[in-house]
Amino acid sequence: PEVAMDAETDGCSLVSPPSGTCMVRCKVGYVGTPTTYYCYLADDAMEGSAPSCTSSTTTTTSTSMTTATSTSSSVTSSTSTATTTVTIATSSTSSTIVAAETMTSTTATATSTSSTESSTTWTSSTTSASTTTSSTSSSTTTPRPGDCYPPEVAMDAETDGCSLVSPPSGTCMVRCKVGYVGTPTTYYCYLADDAMEGSAPSCTSSTTTTTSTS
Repeated sequence: PEVAMDAETDGCSLVSPPSGTCMVRCKVGYVGTPTTYYCYLADDAMEGSAPSCTSSTTTTTSTSMTTATSTSSSVTSSTSTATTTVTIATSSTSSTIVAAETMTSTTATATSTSSTESSTTWTSSTTSASTTTSSTSSSTTTPRPGDCYPPEVAMDAETDGCSLVSPPSGTCMVRCKVGYVGTPTTYYCYLADDAMEGSAPSCTSSTTTTTSTS
């Protein structure tokens, strides 16, 4: 018999009719049930069903996937707004710094009102106002390669040990300047050549503003 590439004959030569038989089985490396072929007629092909052979070799496919994530931070520049009226002048400046932490410094307003002479016919009065303005600013220092950028802080705060800080566990302090009170905070260096992350301290002026009326 003619067999497929995955099978082979066993004793199928010199087989005579009408009752001659032989086996067809799977080759090495394949599995399947052997079948029998029969010789019915002289000078004719043997008849039978071919075995169903399946490869016994297992193929394993491995797929690997790597995902890289890059984190970036942004800095928004500060804006300043001033408003003045006849009686009261107020100036405030706000600044948005790294990691979306916001600190607002608002000045105190002093108002002085005086009243002058009066008579049965007229009264004259004068109102004056004084304005004190504060502002915030930040500076940027270029670190050495592989270190973190020092945090940008408001005018009422200052950094302590925030230069030459390396990731991933480097830290430094940001505290209030002299003349201001507030709890110091810690900034963290997570990624090389990136800005340090943390919350700015809430600093309040320790100078007392007095309002008098005469």
